Amino acid sequence: MHLFRQLLLGESPLGAQFQKDFFGFHVDHHLARIVPQREQKAKQLTVAPILLHEHIRHISF
Repeated sequence: MHLFRQLLLGESPLGAQFQKDFFGFHVDHHLARIVPQREQKAKQLTVAPILLHEHIRHISF
């Protein structure tokens, strides 16, 4: 669980890269053409915690 937490929260170099690849790809891929960079970043910061919460809930049970 600790390693998984590191990956998701970017608490290690590997985790930071994983987080960047995972969220960066999924969010940027859909929004890159239609949303300005600054709004795109705000959207990432809004969506990511929700996705993390849902993902962690599924793994915990």
